[in-house]
Amino acid sequence: MVIYCAGLLVYVECLYYHMLHVASSFYIILVSWFNNCVLQTLIYFYEPIELEQDQLIEGKVTLSQSQENHRNLNIELVYA
Repeated sequence: MVIYCAGLLVYVECLYYHMLHVASSFYIILVSWFNNCVLQTLIYFYEPIELEQDQLIEGKVTLSQSQENHRNLNIELVYA
């Protein structure tokens, strides 16, 4: 059975660690915590691709910071 795939859903979850030094009078307090980051987006293909049922798509997704706007991400998708 042939199906057409118009895009991929990408979900990324990351965990990162913070450490903060707070100086007050003679005491230095080390405050640390973990923070969680979740990114999800839908990547559309220029043209839908033909797939067989249960066919595996392998590839690589690369995320990089945009040069034009530091708040934007560039997403590159290479698949076979």
